[in-house]
Amino acid sequence: MPSSFAAWFSGLMLAALGAAAMFVVTPFPQRFLVACLTVFLVDAFGGRWFSYAAGLLLVVGLFNDPTGHWVQLFPLVVGSLWAALLLRHTEPGFLGVGLSFIGFALPVVALVTLRSKLDPNLTLPLGSRFLMYSLLSGAIAIVLSSVIGFFLRRSSQPRAAKTSKTSTPRVRAQR
Repeated sequence: MPSSFAAWFSGLMLAALGAAAMFVVTPFPQRFLVACLTVFLVDAFGGRWFSYAAGLLLVVGLFNDPTGHWVQLFPLVVGSLWAALLLRHTEPGFLGVGLSFIGFALPVVALVTLRSKLDPNLTLPLGSRFLMYSLLSGAIAIVLSSVIGFFLRRSSQPRAAKTSKTSTPRVRAQR
């Protein structure tokens, strides 16, 4: 199985599973965690543009939300995920992990601190625990996908053949 086919297959399957999970998972903290994990795992296995498309597929969660929380926070979730992905893709090393978490956390922290000034009637799900749940789910998703991506890149790199000192041919002296 070629690696491009494997990337397409895994990207499509993970995006479909994440979209299906939006129908099944109903409590908001678990839905937020599933959304973050889906996008970052699709990024690790499927590739870059699959992760941006998976972020848009989270709109499926709007159809299974009787509380209305997902309608309010869908732009924030997708914006945070896209900011994290953009920063992670610009710096793919370990610095990118920290930058992607900052890109994920900055919109969430800004909303929590400025929500009374932006809209006094805006109520966030989970109240004061919203910041903790969102930052924790973002951190779990970013670290998990970075570890998986590191091992996937490491296993796909060709390994240099080991040569020993005795394997070099010796020239025999002619008698």
